[in-house]
Amino acid sequence: ELTTCPYCAAPTALLNYLAADKTSQTLTAPLAVASRPTHCPDPTCPGCALRLRSIAARHLALPGSTYGLDVVARLGRLRHQTALSFAAVHTALVDQIQISRSQVHTLYQEAYLPLLAATERTHHAALTRLAEQSGGLLLALDGLAPAGGEPQLWCVYEIRTGLLLRAGWLSQSDHRAFAAFLQPLADTWPVRAVLSDKQQGLEAALAAVFPAAVPQLCPAHYLCRLADPLATAAMQLAMRVRKAVRPSCGVALRAEPTAGAAPGGVLTVTGVLPNPPLVAVPPAPPSAPLPPSAAPAPALADPAASLVGAILQRVR
Repeated sequence: ELTTCPYCAAPTALLNYLAADKTSQTLTAPLAVASRPTHCPDPTCPGCALRLRSIAARHLALPGSTYGLDVVARLGRLRHQTALSFAAVHTALVDQIQISRSQVHTLYQEAYLPLLAATERTHHAALTRLAEQSGGLLLALDGLAPAGGEPQLWCVYEIRTGLLLRAGWLSQSDHRAFAAFLQPLADTWPVRAVLSDKQQGLEAALAAVFPAAVPQLCPAHYLCRLADPLATAAMQLAMRVRKAVRPSCGVALRAEPTAGAAPGGVLTVTGVLPNPPLVAVPPAPPSAPLPPSAAPAPALADPAASLVGAILQRVR
């Protein structure tokens, strides 16, 4: 692509050999890629010793790989964003390119993940401008402690951009480990505020590394810390309520209802073999009416009886 020498601005000349010659598989079609380098023809110019290679040719595939960068991006997206297994990723790609399942795993580990990490570093200048314009970055720290006493994974994000600034495994969770992990950030950008959990040793490290930053507790972690004593208090309250209620309601709870009880203690059953339909009970024959003076007074229905009965049945 360079048609003029970067030193003397003279027209460059093509050299008579190939700097690259390989076949690259892309998602559209396989490509035969070849390129010839250029150099400055003036032997007195420093550009004469340079071999200016084609950038466009190297943008098609990584060095030492016969798969295009579009293949790497596609399999990485299928694995990273849609959480497909390597076998499912291989099934999605095998109709377009010739690739084995082991090669899918290799490209993901040795091509996609390094490229993904490299793209994070391209935001260094943008973060520097953001820190200069706003007076500092806003950081969020979070750690994940695996089971079995393994090292903790800690990540540092910039809150407004969502960029991962630093991630690493910490074999210790003390003041010195946190300070050594965070010090490169303090040496690179000013920090206005830090959002974190109240991890032991982290508060002292933040005060030492970012003395001018305002520390803030993460709301999610803060509410989780509140939930633990609240859950314990709620459980103790429920136990006290049960102890207070059982003396007065225990008899009613243990007594089976006399009316409308299920036969044999079996409630309504459905499915392939449901309960048989209820047989209608024939009405009793009419009897002679009683005189008005002997007729019993109508009983007043208790409006709470049905509600209490339903609650007792549900608790029982």
